[in-house]
Formats: sequence, C-alpha cells, structure tokens
Amino acid sequence: TLVRDGRQIRIFAWVTTLTLAFLAYNFNDIYLQSNVYLWQRGWGGVDNNGVAMVMVMAVPPLFFMGIHTRQWWLKPVCLLGVLLAAHVPLFTYSRGGQLGLCMIGVVIFIFSLIKLPNKIITIIAALIAVMVTFNLAGELVRERFMSIFVEKSERDESAQSRFSTWRAGWQCLKDNPLGVGPRNFNLISHQYGLPYNKSVHNLFLQTGADYGWPGLFGLCLFYFGSVWKCWRMMRTKWARRLHWPVYYATMVIVSMAGFLLCSTFIGMESVELGFILCMIGLCSVAHVDRIAVREQSESMNAIPELEEVVSPSGQPALAPA
Repeated sequence: TLVRDGRQIRIFAWVTTLTLAFLAYNFNDIYLQSNVYLWQRGWGGVDNNGVAMVMVMAVPPLFFMGIHTRQWWLKPVCLLGVLLAAHVPLFTYSRGGQLGLCMIGVVIFIFSLIKLPNKIITIIAALIAVMVTFNLAGELVRERFMSIFVEKSERDESAQSRFSTWRAGWQCLKDNPLGVGPRNFNLISHQYGLPYNKSVHNLFLQTGADYGWPGLFGLCLFYFGSVWKCWRMMRTKWARRLHWPVYYATMVIVSMAGFLLCSTFIGMESVELGFILCMIGLCSVAHVDRIAVREQSESMNAIPELEEVVSPSGQPALAPA
C-alpha cells in the first residue's frame, strides 16, 4: 500500500541491496579484527548460522541488481558486495549456510550462462570464483562442510543434534496441532528429550511446534506463494517488456531458494530479510499486474460498439434504442 509505482519499488530494492552490501563489509571487518567472534557470539541477536543465512540471501540481490543496473559505479560496488557476502558463510563455519551458498552459486552460474552474452568469460569467471572460494575456505572449513555427508556413526554432536531436534519438533507438532505458543517450545523442550531452552534447528518445524498447523501452513503459503507469484509474473509479456521486474523476480526466487535450504538446518524465524525480499517481489508483481489490467482495459475500450460500426450505406448498423 505504500509503494505506488516502479520508481519506488526500485528505490526499495536498492536500499535493501546496498544495506546488505554494507552488512557484508561489516561482517568481514569484524572477522579481520577477531576471526572467531561471529562463529562464537553471532551478531544482532542471531548466532553464526543466522549471520550465514542472511549473507546467503544477500548474494542474489547484489548479483542481479549489479548486472541489471546501468550506473557504472554501482556495478563494482555490487560485485564487491557479492564477494564479501559469499565469504561470510565460510568463516562463520555454518554448514547450512555453506550448503545454501553452493546451491545459489550453481543457479547464478546457470542464469549467467544463459543470459549473459560472453559465455567464455562467464565460464572462466565461474572457475576463478570456485578456486578462490576453495582457497579462502581453508582446511577446517572444508572438513566441517564435508561432515554433512558422513555416516550417522561419524557425525559430530552439532550435526547429530539437528536430527534430535527435528524429531522433537515433529512430535510436539503432532501432540499440539494448534501449537504451544510463540517460542514456548523452548520452555518445554526438556519434555521431548532435549536440553532445556533448546530450539528446533528447522524454521518450519519450530514454527509448527510454536504455532501449530495453522502457523506452519501460513508460513509455507507466504514463502512458496511469493515464489510462485514471482515465477508467473516474470514470464508475462509486460514483465519482459519492462525488463527490470524479470531481474527482481529472479533474485527473489533464488534468494528464497537459498533461504529455504538454509532454513532446513536453521530455525531463525526472527530474521526478517526473507519477508523484505518477498515484499520486493510482491510489489513488483502488483505493479506488473496493474499495468496488465490497465492495458487490457484500454484494449477492450478501443473495440467499437455494434451501433457505432458504420454500414456500407454510411449509416450506423443499429439505430440507438
């Protein structure tokens, strides 16, 4: 209701994107001062996993806004932001964040290979990015990431606790179809074999345990509904004609894919970036829909009524009643 036209949507998107670039710079600055601070203490009320998830969601807006803008000075700013944001999940040691980063990296590479004109440069840039990422990751980060795929008997305590909390959250949802109240699962987590004040390391199971099936359905409807609306909008002729809504819808879809993958291992329902990016996408959908309705209405009004059609004799085909 506040965003009324395309210019305001673009301002909204750029404010969000540049804020994420500043956050990525800030996180890297904190890492240079203390390479374990974010890993051990988190930032802004969320732990290291929440920080990694925010930066995974930040990569698509920075990338797609950067390649779409015509302002030459914004392109290097966005490119630097992509590199800084991609670096954060590595030094936060968040395996869910690293997995989400790999996934959106593959999607962005496929998009670039299809859309960008020079395929050779795209492939070379992708290879350089992969080599630099593996070099920056270091042995400890690589070992921690590969621990995702080990056998059950070889999982560390942190990885094993994910499965324990998932089972507890699912059981709580079955026992309480209407939920136990916001963040109240943590108060009764000991009743399901977990330590006291333990969260469910899964956004959807945490929401289900706290808010029940209605809350879980509402959350899924919002996120998956937003992705579906953006997907449908970007395929319309009006979006392709305007050009920028296609990029906005694509960045929202890719960001939500990374967010939803990370949310499988992270229960950070207090992170608001997912809602903000979906709002950008839905505002773009509403804008394109308004244009489509207006043009279709004008096209219908342009069709003459039967009584206005001139007959061969020069008289109206039908006389007015």
